[in-house]
Amino acid sequence: WPEFDEEDVVSFLEEFDEIAEAHGIHGKRRCVKLKYCLPKDKVGEVTLYEGYLRGDWEQLKKDLLYAFPQTVSSSKRLLKKLKELTKERWTLDGLRSKVLMYQSLVRATNGANMSNDVQANTLIHTLPKVLERKMIDNTVEGGVMPPLAKVAEKILAEAANVEYWAEVAEGNEEEPPQKVARKPEPEAAPKTEPSAEMSQMMEKFERMTLNLLRIAENNSKRPYKENQEWNPNCYYCNSPGHRRYDCAEFVKDKNDGLFTVGERGRILDKNGNIIRIDTERGIMYHVRNQKAHGKLVRGVSVSPEAATLCVKSVPEEVIGVPSEWDCPVVVDGITYQ
Repeated sequence: WPEFDEEDVVSFLEEFDEIAEAHGIHGKRRCVKLKYCLPKDKVGEVTLYEGYLRGDWEQLKKDLLYAFPQTVSSSKRLLKKLKELTKERWTLDGLRSKVLMYQSLVRATNGANMSNDVQANTLIHTLPKVLERKMIDNTVEGGVMPPLAKVAEKILAEAANVEYWAEVAEGNEEEPPQKVARKPEPEAAPKTEPSAEMSQMMEKFERMTLNLLRIAENNSKRPYKENQEWNPNCYYCNSPGHRRYDCAEFVKDKNDGLFTVGERGRILDKNGNIIRIDTERGIMYHVRNQKAHGKLVRGVSVSPEAATLCVKSVPEEVIGVPSEWDCPVVVDGITYQ
């Protein structure tokens, strides 16, 4: 087992982890085993750490790095070790574990200001991000990391900006800005107020939207007034059991040319006038009266005598308001009211 060196705790913990992993020692057992590798004057102190009391090995490693701050000389040894490791080929998991260990060391050194330490800090801070951004794709085919020398060279080149060191000293671990050639951005069009035409279009769109909402709301309601009885009979022949377009009389009269169907299904007489719906007698009554007498008065075919009688039968005060009055119809000498 390795000897404990308080000036190079990182290297000690790395070697201890490798041996403990090989012997299958994990968790709390690894914390207890560490006690036998410490000097006698350090054992009592380490057994009081939070990680040791909880049996948490990762927490115990952090406690050790906090209790034994690493000196500048240990940072120099770290940089030397990093340069030696650039000749190796690391697996992805191995590289990640070492990165975590180096990050702990950087926090323990409290940001040393010597150039070698700055390079070490830069490598430690930037390596995890480069690992995630650049290197994972390279492990898809072979499953082995490429030599770290190229990675370290790229990282140290990116970290040459002096302003980045001030951010690192303040605890900001953001990546240094990369100088990438960019195409000149096109000049943005000047912001102008919306034209009057555009404003009118928007207002029209809002009105149309509100109208559609009202129509949708009205369509969800009953299409007739409350307490109004729905007529189950055919609007054309006024017989029950079928509707207008299923009516044989409707088809027969249409084929005979007695009427035409206009927009929205309205029935028009031979003169193009609309024949209103008659829920009591049916539209057929008016269509066939038109056939017998050739002259249409307010939607009903009447003889000249019947028309005179119709005018006389209407009170003087309502003449000119024919919508509430029905004219008598004479068919074959018989007057129908």
